[in-house]
Amino acid sequence: MLVARAGEALLAAGHTVKAVRVVRDQLDRLPADASPADRGLLLATLAQALLVVDSDDDEVARAAEAVALLADGPPRRRARALALQARILAAHGHPEAAREAGLEALGLAEKLDMPRLVTDVRTTFAGLDRDRPPAEVTATLTAAIEQAQSAGADGAELRARYALGRHLQDVGEFAASAEVYAAGAARGVELGTPWAPYAFENRLMRGVVLFAAGEWDQALDELDATGEQAPPVSAALLDAQRAVVLAARGEPEALDVARRTGAHWDVEGLAALFAFGAELAVHEHRLDPDAAIAAYDEAVSVITRLWRPWFAARLRLATTTVGVLASAAGRLPAEERHRLDAEATRLHADGRRVLDESREAGVVFGLEGQAWAVRLEAEHLRWRWAAQLDPPTLEELTDAWRRAEEAFATLGHLPELARTRLRLATVLRGVGDAAGARTLLDGVRRDAHAWRAVALLDEMVALGSEAAPRAEGPAGELTPREAEILALVAEGRTNGEIGKQLFISTKTVSVHVSRILAKLGASGRTEAAAIARRRGLVG
Repeated sequence: MLVARAGEALLAAGHTVKAVRVVRDQLDRLPADASPADRGLLLATLAQALLVVDSDDDEVARAAEAVALLADGPPRRRARALALQARILAAHGHPEAAREAGLEALGLAEKLDMPRLVTDVRTTFAGLDRDRPPAEVTATLTAAIEQAQSAGADGAELRARYALGRHLQDVGEFAASAEVYAAGAARGVELGTPWAPYAFENRLMRGVVLFAAGEWDQALDELDATGEQAPPVSAALLDAQRAVVLAARGEPEALDVARRTGAHWDVEGLAALFAFGAELAVHEHRLDPDAAIAAYDEAVSVITRLWRPWFAARLRLATTTVGVLASAAGRLPAEERHRLDAEATRLHADGRRVLDESREAGVVFGLEGQAWAVRLEAEHLRWRWAAQLDPPTLEELTDAWRRAEEAFATLGHLPELARTRLRLATVLRGVGDAAGARTLLDGVRRDAHAWRAVALLDEMVALGSEAAPRAEGPAGELTPREAEILALVAEGRTNGEIGKQLFISTKTVSVHVSRILAKLGASGRTEAAAIARRRGLVG
């Protein structure tokens, strides 16, 4: 049918939302006496489009309905519908059902001499059983790429390249993953379909793994669609991930770039996930816990309209938000810390709920999920320590952050590894392991300067782990560390309490307090607190 071809053409051009709208509209217009074969063809086309669009429609059900309607229809149409059903079932984590539909499609395709469809089904099979040893999965997917090339099955080739890139990404081989994604994106350009499903996804995910590998300039180049005729949803996805890199660099436009993608969050949950990840990074840089909590709640509200309530990435969002609270805790008055403790508890519970729900559903978390699960506990302990609300022992805190550092080192996500090591280093200083802290900080400092990671460098300054990147200014201007200590002095904390919270010696706190008194012209701590409140230096 003409409409089915139009839908496929729109998909190839990357206009996925329009493809869904056109095909769905035609389905609604079909007369009651339309042939099952025509209805089945349209349903299969709709299911194919729904596979790459977030919608409240159910592509699994649509594909099953198409296969049923084509039971007695043209054999070639039924074979294609079965192959599509197998692909959709595989994407939804139903390997046995996918294999059953795929085997029937394979039998028909071989009987009808449809070599490209045979390759398509075998590509789907290659992506099943991902719990095999990584080297075996790599070999199987590499073979699928070669078979697709030989058969001239362009769609299957792009899909196999994307599957291999995702597999390598999942096992932490970011450099190899980036190369595979690059080849897939280049192949899409060569075929004249750079925005088609899997051609575009190869490009987008290359930007993601380049960021994880610390290649931030390359990532920004990959994610920049300036001058290209990008479909709106594709442009939003690129911008949302670009905002993640900009936020890590402390660029002021990061928040605006992220928010501009909002018009497409109702059809693309991944764009929302990237955008809110960038927004949380901005709020951490600004030490704004209330804005971070609001962003987390909005992210959950937006994304759960498209995905299941306890979607896996919610673990990362919850953990990151707890981290913002922990980073800001040292500058908050006691009543604010008590108020936010309920939020930290809620966020911690949300992260654990994601783990529990996934476990009950039989989902096995890969390296990334495992790393964020460990980090969740470490961030919550950091919050309790920084807020001095049921604080853990230094041994508990150290052990949690050592496990988090090991998990992110295994994953190989360099920006998150650097942030984890920075926080571990502050704990190590607190337990007297100055040499261990110095080793970690040297590595973080080197990477942060190489990436121009302003947000990370500013966190080092706030923690007293890096000299301020600019002069202190006038004699009366407080440094970030002095402002932090002044806030604690204003709360009535002793030098010993301040030193314990900030992982510095009591003597160092005493030196800072003396400088603060001199800069404020105060005769003592009480007068310094009064001056600070009068000038608006503390809350």
